Amino acid sequence: MRLRHVCHYILTASLLFIFPAPLLANEVSNGSFELGSSGWTTNSSGVLFEVDQMNSFEASRSAKLSYDGASSRGIDQHILNISGDEQYRITGAIKLDHTNVPNSAYIRIAWYASADASGTQLSTAPINNNDGALVTTDWSPVDYIVQAPSIAQSAEIRLYVQGGGAYFDAITFAPTISPTPTTTKTPTLPPTQVPTVPTTMPTLTPTMSTMKQKLSYENIFISEVMVAPNSGEYEWVELYNGNEFNVTLTNWYIDDIGDAGSTPRLITTSLPANGYEIVELSSGIFNNSGDTVRLLDNTSTLKHEFVYTTSEKGYTWGAKNAAFNSFCIQSPSKRMSNSECITVSDDSSASVQAAAVTVSPPPTSILGAHNSSSNSLKPQTHNYYRIVVTPPELPAKQSTQIHHSTTVYSSHQSSDNTSQLPFLAGTYSLLSGISLGLKVYLKQTSNISI
Repeated sequence: MRLRHVCHYILTASLLFIFPAPLLANEVSNGSFELGSSGWTTNSSGVLFEVDQMNSFEASRSAKLSYDGASSRGIDQHILNISGDEQYRITGAIKLDHTNVPNSAYIRIAWYASADASGTQLSTAPINNNDGALVTTDWSPVDYIVQAPSIAQSAEIRLYVQGGGAYFDAITFAPTISPTPTTTKTPTLPPTQVPTVPTTMPTLTPTMSTMKQKLSYENIFISEVMVAPNSGEYEWVELYNGNEFNVTLTNWYIDDIGDAGSTPRLITTSLPANGYEIVELSSGIFNNSGDTVRLLDNTSTLKHEFVYTTSEKGYTWGAKNAAFNSFCIQSPSKRMSNSECITVSDDSSASVQAAAVTVSPPPTSILGAHNSSSNSLKPQTHNYYRIVVTPPELPAKQSTQIHHSTTVYSSHQSSDNTSQLPFLAGTYSLLSGISLGLKVYLKQTSNISI
């Protein structure tokens, strides 16, 4: 009888330890979208809101949001009866649309002092999208806690996407509660009657919210960049995947000069094996008069960069070899092999070219010559380069046409005129000697006649 009581007490205490008090009721209506779009409102005419039955995190439906604008838009829902200074837990799941990967997709809360979420918002939370949780083209759980301002009476939960599409599901918003410690009376038994009960600790399974995936790859290169687009068009960067498999670059960055210049642009995109993809920048980042183009992974580690010193409107800077360590001005060639180098200039000055930086830690050498082995389809080695090339001065030509440029690595000029200089100099010396001898002879003849 006593043994049975002891087991009962041990089981009760274990359950109280393992299973804490639950959260309060979810304040979001139709957070799993099983009722279609009920309870949700789009906040922009450009937002496409569909209830999808092919992709769901739980149950059978999810919300598919698409918005191609430069800002973030989506759907929202008002939440009333907010308690100031109260902590609230937000959970959900997000999946990026692999056919239209957005720049960002996230869940955010806006606080209001009014009772009906009208007027000017007090603030939004969290500061970082999804509180830093990683979102990919697979269902990615989001789970974080926010605190309402002291004067907040209502809120608005927002599901936002920017520059693409994403799925949302299982959205919850609920106040958190701190469980009150519960003391359990443990019976005292004689030592000889205490049974030996094996103690097992519960195994915790990591989830997406407790693990930060490192999605970094080698052999990802900047292939071509539009730094001076025509009016009404965007800057864009073409990336090349030199691997034999498809990759998804999640939360990578496009940046200009390091520790200065513009704010790095967060990107998420998929690249086919040995293929290209374009990343359009909705706001300008590169200077037309010269700048640095950098590719950083999701840990802000530099993967590839190059430096240019000028630009031509409507033309791109593109890699001119398979090693991606030499660039020149080209005609745009999106998602395909780059065009040949050209010169576009009103005064037909020399073509301007630049060299790239490819990274393999740690940097070991600075190279200024073209390695002939770089003609293979995929780069084999990637030493560290940092070269900016200033072209030699060439004589002007009376032409404004587009023509092929000279190589970035050569500064020699050939000319038939310069090859004849030794002959001309010798001829001039010979003629000078004959003239001098003739003058002496004529003077002597004149003296004799006198």
